[in-house]
Amino acid sequence: DSVNKSLLERDFSLSQQEIVAYIDDVISIPITDYLEWIDNHTFLGIDSSDMLQISSFEAVFYGVVDCMLIDGDKGYKFIDIGKLLLNDGIPRKKGAYTKYGENNAKTAEYMGYLFSVKQRYFVSCLGYALKWIDKEKQDKLYTRLLMRTNLFKAI
Repeated sequence: DSVNKSLLERDFSLSQQEIVAYIDDVISIPITDYLEWIDNHTFLGIDSSDMLQISSFEAVFYGVVDCMLIDGDKGYKFIDIGKLLLNDGIPRKKGAYTKYGENNAKTAEYMGYLFSVKQRYFVSCLGYALKWIDKEKQDKLYTRLLMRTNLFKAI
């Protein structure tokens, strides 16, 4: 969280080495250790924020980050994210852009790829790091991020 908040400062420099080292540490933990941790800790339950609505895994987990970074990661409302992702030239109603953007932003935030400040979404340090790691590491990170969610714990 502290690194994510620092990303909002214009003169902050995100340490690629530190973030990738952190990701390497996270993905080096065996899946069985994650599952054992879940089994040995009390689970409190899920609420509506754990009920994700997405239509494309690729858009949520990688596309939204790519689009926001290409556009400058200047802080986006739901409608802006919807327009970034639904950029196929087909005009849509404002509500469609907003709902699509909301679903993708909330899910990407839930996974840890985005963070929000005053209803504006920004790419998190983990989201930035996706461009610094290969597909295999991205998939390993995704698996571990998914496993820490309340929805996964409930399942």
